[in-house]
Amino acid sequence: MASSSSSSGGLTACADGVDNDDDGLTDVGSDPGCDDASDISELGAAACDDGFDTDGDGEDDRTDPGCESPGDATETCPPGAGCPHCDDGIDNDSDGFTDYRPLSDGDPGCSLRADASERDVTRMCDDGGDNDNDGRTDVNVNAALSDPGCSDPADTNERCPVGECPACDDESDNDGDGTRDYVTGATRDPGCYSPDDNNERCLEGGSCPECDDGVNNDLDGDIDFPDDQQCTGPNDGELL
Repeated sequence: MASSSSSSGGLTACADGVDNDDDGLTDVGSDPGCDDASDISELGAAACDDGFDTDGDGEDDRTDPGCESPGDATETCPPGAGCPHCDDGIDNDSDGFTDYRPLSDGDPGCSLRADASERDVTRMCDDGGDNDNDGRTDVNVNAALSDPGCSDPADTNERCPVGECPACDDESDNDGDGTRDYVTGATRDPGCYSPDDNNERCLEGGSCPECDDGVNNDLDGDIDFPDDQQCTGPNDGELL
């Protein structure tokens, strides 16, 4: 915090000819923190003139990049052109964390307030990519968009251990059919309709392949691939 008062020559901070609060302005008539010459401090009530780090980014007032003048009501940079994502007061990557905060829970993707992105390309759950090809990306405050393998932006893998994640997102072939999990492509387990599904078995009926529906469709005593010899893969229909 900048020193805001002076006793030089017995004059108050607002009448001593010195920029006591280091805001580039001096004394009554110029410094917005001075109401009259008797004021003992040049600090004002505005967020960019109060001597405090009101936005928690490690800087206060004149040194804060969000302050354009001492009269600004907020130390947060106004969103728009030229304002870095790590100092604009917005959760730009929708991970539940906002901006650079050296002493509190800031966005883990922000190492500096001047960073242009809240993403961290070294962490799979914060890099903006669908690393496990399940159609979901990173941690998101919208549960329908969040990857079920990501519990925190700091996680280094979008997959999670068996038993701690839905069966269709745990990197395991839970139903023993030679395929596993939900992925955005032909290689997905036919029983997985989304990464949130907790059973890799296909739902009986409809477009569900008979070789992955958990039913003994041909009444031969064996069920599905790989147990039923009539099934060459989980996407087959059992031959009578």
